[in-house]
Amino acid sequence: MDEPTANVQPDGYVNLQSAESIHVQGMTVVEAEEAVKKAYSGILHDPIVTVDLVDFQRPSFFVSGQVGKPGQYDLRQEITVSEGIAIAGGLSPTAKTQIFLLHRVSPGWVEVKKFNVSDVLLGKNPNEDPYLAPGDSIFVPEKFITKFRKYLPYSVGTSVSSEPTLY
Repeated sequence: MDEPTANVQPDGYVNLQSAESIHVQGMTVVEAEEAVKKAYSGILHDPIVTVDLVDFQRPSFFVSGQVGKPGQYDLRQEITVSEGIAIAGGLSPTAKTQIFLLHRVSPGWVEVKKFNVSDVLLGKNPNEDPYLAPGDSIFVPEKFITKFRKYLPYSVGTSVSSEPTLY
């Protein structure tokens, strides 16, 4: 007999057959198992439940703009912005070295930091190379773009409302 399977939806909920949907995002496998048992306890007497993690969304970061290979990359270890740019093929000849790091701070907000990667690459400020977090985006603009706010609204030291098109 095939065991029933369920997928965790993007909103963190699992739809269960003959029971209420449950929110499992952020739970361990053991915690999710207990939550499923509890959801079925009103229908079944002492249900036996096993939860196996088959696959998961791997932590990643995004690099777009003037780099050798723009795209999404796995975040397998702690890496800095300059290392992330190197993984994406390095800066292209048309790249501006003043780049943007976009970091989601909550579901509706993205923090945007302006960062001069040439200072780090030239050894001027090696300790100011921020570490990437899962879901972060690096945007490397072209040299000819001088008015960034036209393309990407930002404020120094504050957060801005995100638009769905940022990710």
